Amino acid sequence: MMEGLGKQKETPPGNAFRKMMLDNIGRKRVSGEPFSKFEKVFIEEEEKRKLEETLAGIKERAQERHEGHGP
Repeated sequence: MMEGLGKQKETPPGNAFRKMMLDNIGRKRVSGEPFSKFEKVFIEEEEKRKLEETLAGIKERAQERHEGHGP
């Protein structure tokens, strides 16, 4: 870690790459530049990951509600 950054957490390598890709994609969305094939695949995978996380959260909340009310 570089000096002067204080208590800033180090970003794991995978997260640093993901953040860089999201920043680049956001910049291209604003500027209207076309996406590369790799960026298109990354966007699809990111959307799929978000949907899976949302579904997992919904299932978890449903399970908690079911357990809270008994059989």
